[in-house]
Amino acid sequence: MTARTAVFLTTYFVSPALEEAYRRLCNETPENHDVYLVVNLSPGDPPVESTIPPDRLITLTLQDLRSLPYPLKAQAPDWRFHPGNEDLIFWATWSRLPDYDFYWGVEYDVWFEGSWRLLFDRFLSSDADLLGTTLYRARLTPNAFNIWSLRYPADVDLADQNRIKGFYPIYRFSRRGAQLVDAGYRAGWGGHMEIAWATILAHEGAVIEDIGGDQEFVRPENRNRFYFNTFWTYSLSPGTFVFRPNFPRSLGRPGTIWHPVKPAAGRNWHVLAFDHTLRKKVASWSRPCISGWRSMHGSCCAGAARPVGTRNANKSAIPVIRGI
Repeated sequence: MTARTAVFLTTYFVSPALEEAYRRLCNETPENHDVYLVVNLSPGDPPVESTIPPDRLITLTLQDLRSLPYPLKAQAPDWRFHPGNEDLIFWATWSRLPDYDFYWGVEYDVWFEGSWRLLFDRFLSSDADLLGTTLYRARLTPNAFNIWSLRYPADVDLADQNRIKGFYPIYRFSRRGAQLVDAGYRAGWGGHMEIAWATILAHEGAVIEDIGGDQEFVRPENRNRFYFNTFWTYSLSPGTFVFRPNFPRSLGRPGTIWHPVKPAAGRNWHVLAFDHTLRKKVASWSRPCISGWRSMHGSCCAGAARPVGTRNANKSAIPVIRGI
């Protein structure tokens, strides 16, 4: 029996460009993939007006997020949405559609250069409970700001090797993977989604896999295949799949996911909005060009520089990693 898959295109606004992105996903995903447009509304936002079929349009409010039964993740007294609780958009949506076998999440500013079907077909045979990007052992970047946000029940004996960080503008859960993270949040796990998701799953012995990149959780045949970046930098730059800066458009390299490629209506809330020094502006503007240069010259240099003390992942790849 063919697995049923939901695809959630998540956004906080609707525009003609977003509706076109939705239709593109509908046209380029395999059969048995149902695509939904998920709109997270801020307090005071007007009702969504869209040409998307009503049964494929999901709107969420702050109340939908805060009412999830997650003591630390959704109901903490000092709760805030940014940074790190953006995944509540997924959990509020998943709770309405719990019967699919797999769930892809795609943020509105993720662009795939080529047909989306190429990417989705590549992982039809994967039984991973979580597909993500930039998956690596958290001890490799011990000073990353969000690692120490992790919280878990007092009776959990968490092994250091199961603390795993990821980057999730695009991801895929199995039904089992979603159920395990949901149960973890209900039981008192919390923290930034980038450290919580894979750590909960590794602790539970689930299967995690990287879509691309060059770290240990990627299959050899997918190494730097769909993206590359620089995992130990705060921005993940240079690369094709980074936190910042924004790309004005995808810069070639067919079969590659790019992030962030902001549509015209998207907010730009990175450093340019707060920093007015010429030096930093020039540096930020130049990074997409640097990343583009690397993509034009292949991914051969993507893993050239590494933090002191880390091994070359190209020599020690493990196709699928289970928590231990």
